[in-house]
Amino acid sequence: MNQVTDKILTGTLGELLVQIRLLQYGVQAAPAIKDSGNDLIAVNGKEFRAVSVRTTTKDRYTKPGKKRKYHVLAVVHLVGHGREVSLDGSKIFLIPKPDVAGASTQWNKLGNYELSERVVEDLFGPLAIKQRPSPGHSLMTIKRLWSRKRVTGRVEGFEPGF
Repeated sequence: MNQVTDKILTGTLGELLVQIRLLQYGVQAAPAIKDSGNDLIAVNGKEFRAVSVRTTTKDRYTKPGKKRKYHVLAVVHLVGHGREVSLDGSKIFLIPKPDVAGASTQWNKLGNYELSERVVEDLFGPLAIKQRPSPGHSLMTIKRLWSRKRVTGRVEGFEPGF
């Protein structure tokens, strides 16, 4: 069997975290079928974006080459010790390609691009899910809310806007 190196593990964790966080805003993201240089293809309604993901555990990340084709650069700063990763403590920054050249290579200087509803809407268009679950919602709570929506057509405090 092929070994999963630390570099592959770090990169894969970053890509998966971007997928999960975008999904919280209703944006679907998945790896491309072939490794064409795009880490993820993200979809929100009729909007499609190629996403290049750069993951780091250090203070800096490397930018993609100038000839690389993508729409959004996702910079992920993973927090943790050894193989233990704090997903909630890790940070994601979404930078539109035209801004990448002027953006810092230090993740802690990318504040304007930190993942938020505003940043996601700017890059992927209007969101179907206007309020993402708060950190206090467990998966079971979310399942109960969706189940209640199917029965009543409404969920108090959590409206996906379908």
